[in-house]
Amino acid sequence: MAEQEIGESIHANVTKAGYLSNKFLTSALIDMYCKFGRVRQRKAIFYENHLKDFICWSSMINGYGIDGCGDEVLECFANMLSCGIKLNIVVFISVLSACSHCGLEYEG
Repeated sequence: MAEQEIGESIHANVTKAGYLSNKFLTSALIDMYCKFGRVRQRKAIFYENHLKDFICWSSMINGYGIDGCGDEVLECFANMLSCGIKLNIVVFISVLSACSHCGLEYEG
């Protein structure tokens, strides 16, 4: 629990300082909430960020994989592509890993 409280404190400080537009900090917060299993918080950060890049998308894809949500992995990936985000090796590995984790090897 102490780790979550520290993470929430960091999130509050990042928000207060006005750094939520920083894609690296946003991605790190998404990743942190994924690891804590805090789906609502990670989705809120992701959807509030209007400057999503492949880093943020990759964090969400990883999070869905960690949660075992294969359909959401594929949906998130399709949404990323429809937004014009180009596929790179980081996202490619994230999708394959998440699909493998969810038992969707063929789809991956």
